[in-house]
Amino acid sequence: RMASACRGRGIPTVGIQHGGSVGTHMNHKMDINDWGYCDYYLTYGDGIKGYIDPSVTQRSSLVSVGSTYIEQRMRTNILEDNTDNKDIKVLWISEKSFGNTIGHHYFPEDTRRYLLQQRCLRILNNGDNVKVTFRPFRTNQETIGTVRWLGRGEYTAIKVDVNSSLEELIRISDVIITDNAASTVWNETIAFGKPLILFCDPQQTLLMPFFAADLEEACFWCKTETELINAVQRLSNTGSEFLSDLRRTDTTSYLENYVLYRNDGDSKQRVVDFLKALRRQGQSADRLTKKLQEVM
Repeated sequence: RMASACRGRGIPTVGIQHGGSVGTHMNHKMDINDWGYCDYYLTYGDGIKGYIDPSVTQRSSLVSVGSTYIEQRMRTNILEDNTDNKDIKVLWISEKSFGNTIGHHYFPEDTRRYLLQQRCLRILNNGDNVKVTFRPFRTNQETIGTVRWLGRGEYTAIKVDVNSSLEELIRISDVIITDNAASTVWNETIAFGKPLILFCDPQQTLLMPFFAADLEEACFWCKTETELINAVQRLSNTGSEFLSDLRRTDTTSYLENYVLYRNDGDSKQRVVDFLKALRRQGQSADRLTKKLQEVM
């Protein structure tokens, strides 16, 4: 209603990407909530693209600026070099739990996720010099069965941390494992320069084909439960050798396309330049697009 009222008064509307999965996952809520009504939408990079067959005809012109939020956090967090540490610090960032009562269009079923986490965490607990921090969603710690299971105290190499900031946990870890279906966590991990072992079943979580190809190059992507179990076993068995392989992953293209655009530290300035150009040029998309090519 607000976008329609603004359009009737000649006031341009601007949306801004504030997390992952936008233009990368088959998530048609974006058509309805943002792209179908905003005149412009500021994205993390040129890899963010509209859907081929949207539920609502796309109105928004997509403008790449980069993630100002992630960029700012990278500036204020000094990453630790843990390559000489004896222990391998693993951070497991968990998927949400819906208690098997709420369906979702791309999250895995709850009991299978729980059993998979149990199996993998047991493997890591038995590894040599492996220390694991399990991070559930803060609003979800009372629901997720894995937290209660770990609370028995049988697994001495694993601790649950719901209080530390996520960027702090990423900063002090050697490798991140996640079964989170949304790519916000993926983006943050890759931007912070940490190796990522990702479990994401493409039959359950539908990804745009071009994004899937780029994701394959940016992390260690496990598409099945068996692949994740094998990766965890390899990490437990070979430790630093596997980490060395993971650290050689080139994430430059992924960061530029899906997280930080040009990765030059100027995302905030690009937003300011866009808004200034919009104010000067009015709502004319043609004139504004031409002007943006000059200043951005």
